Amino acid sequence: MVLQGDGRSAAGHGILVEFFGIPGTGKTTLARAVVEELRTRGVRVAEANLPIMVEHSGISAMRRAALAGGFALREPTLAMRSLSEVMASRQRRLNDLRAVALNWLSKCELMRRAVQGPGIQVSDEGLLHAVWSIAYSARDATVLGGSVVEAIRYLLPAVWLVVMVDAADEESAERLRRRPGRLNRLARDSMRDGRAPVRRARSGIAQTRRILGDVVRAAPSADIRVMSVRNDVEADLAANTRLVCERVREAV
Repeated sequence: MVLQGDGRSAAGHGILVEFFGIPGTGKTTLARAVVEELRTRGVRVAEANLPIMVEHSGISAMRRAALAGGFALREPTLAMRSLSEVMASRQRRLNDLRAVALNWLSKCELMRRAVQGPGIQVSDEGLLHAVWSIAYSARDATVLGGSVVEAIRYLLPAVWLVVMVDAADEESAERLRRRPGRLNRLARDSMRDGRAPVRRARSGIAQTRRILGDVVRAAPSADIRVMSVRNDVEADLAANTRLVCERVREAV
């Protein structure tokens, strides 16, 4: 494991399986199927986002704020440096800046906790999704890099399995329309602005892939495994679940 500049690392013993893709690709459905299958096989697995998985949006927001504050207090230098890059990305609205900053710091704290424990942690919206969220609403996502990479490198688990989930834009949009409850940001923006938000979402994916590549290069001895799956039709779910479980088995 390559350490941070001051010689510290948050790395623990566990394995983190992080699903990454734009909203509507089915990453949450796949993540839940993988968790269920692993538990069926007798594997100890936990959901990294469980502390903020509540139906009441107000409670979830308070928990995110507490997590973000906890990380800022524990790692003030990392928090300040990475937030400076978020601010430099020139978010489109002040509300976007507040939301992505809070999301980024809360996900940093969730990952910090996840890597400390044993066993397998599964996340459908982890640090990479937080980076994507920043890039999606940024006017200049190219400024994201050094400090964000530094924070991710510091938080790397013993094994980081990144599952990139993709689906056709039309299928993703239809899934978002069918999703119960409040529409997410991409769905709301698409209803108002047509195809432009989808193009921004795809651009955000490209920027996040760039940052992931920077993390891999910055931590050459870290155990980072990346796989990609297509999740276009219902039949893909079972096949992808088996495939991801096999990759997890290989990592254990």
